[in-house]
Amino acid sequence: MGCLLTKATLSHLVILTLFYIPVSGQLHPLSYTISYLWPADLLPDWNMIYVIRALCILVLSVLLTWILIKLGRLLIKITDPFFLCLITVCAIGLNIADIYLGAIMNSMFILNITYTLLVIISLLIFLLIGESSRHQAENQRLLFQQEIENSYRNYIFELEEMSQQIRLFRHEYQGKLLLMKTLLKKQDYQTLDQELQDMLEDIPTAEQLVTSGNYDFDVIVNRKLAEIKAHNIPIQVHISVPKELPYSTEDLFSLINNIMNNALEAARETPDPRIFFNAKTQKNYFILTVQNSSSGNVLEDNPDLKTTKSNPSYHGYGIRLIRQIAEKYNGAADFSATKESFICRVMLTLDGVDEEKNTPV
Repeated sequence: MGCLLTKATLSHLVILTLFYIPVSGQLHPLSYTISYLWPADLLPDWNMIYVIRALCILVLSVLLTWILIKLGRLLIKITDPFFLCLITVCAIGLNIADIYLGAIMNSMFILNITYTLLVIISLLIFLLIGESSRHQAENQRLLFQQEIENSYRNYIFELEEMSQQIRLFRHEYQGKLLLMKTLLKKQDYQTLDQELQDMLEDIPTAEQLVTSGNYDFDVIVNRKLAEIKAHNIPIQVHISVPKELPYSTEDLFSLINNIMNNALEAARETPDPRIFFNAKTQKNYFILTVQNSSSGNVLEDNPDLKTTKSNPSYHGYGIRLIRQIAEKYNGAADFSATKESFICRVMLTLDGVDEEKNTPV
């Protein structure tokens, strides 16, 4: 957004410069051109030049803004074109002052004041737009960071809840095992058989549970698998990872969480949703590959992977975060697509973090 506004503002300044900066202190370039191209009977004096110049500024400014919006493929908020149009309004207002005050007082001093004010106002609006864009980007970054922290806190809470359930499970089954030992000594096989049957029924059947041996990795992946299963989307999982990975739990969570969220969101929009999840180590790299079904080639329609959500700047941090985590661990993130699928592949070195690239999102 900030880049688009900057281009628009600079382009407006170019238009105004062409109409206002005099040549050799006498004529303005486009005003001089108009004086020759316009029919003589419709151009009785230089006041008409000022009117035509004001209309040209208005038309070109509106046309320029429309072109930039189309080329940028962005939805501009109502406050943004207001700032762009403010330059044009100021230009037309100063143009009118130029006509009447210059005609009344017949002084170049008045003309110089109007040109100077126009330049000052344009620069102030340019600085205001830049500052507003910086604040907006910072607020969006903080919101995205807060969302990550909230998700991570939920993940920690789930871990604590799971740990508590395991402790309760161990306590309950310790009592049942002592009871079974007593029944065995008494040779009360009928009651013992019933207790065993009850224990088997109490054990939950975990469908497609990931057990790679890496505790953090298993919990994170199983959490996302359960979410995908809840949406009735089939997923194939292939995992071969070591028990120890040199990545922080927060980075591992953010990486898998963002990739899987993107895959889930995209797959849900297709008539035949499906997701493939593959994690493995090869040579000195940990390679994470997630493939999801898609409707058309995403990279052809959207080569920069700009989000189609209601807040593109905010949600665009997801892709940026994936790339930054990959760079942090001396790796890379690669995106490819076909007409039927989209693939995200992330490679992280097993050597650990690069401190020079250990920067926040």
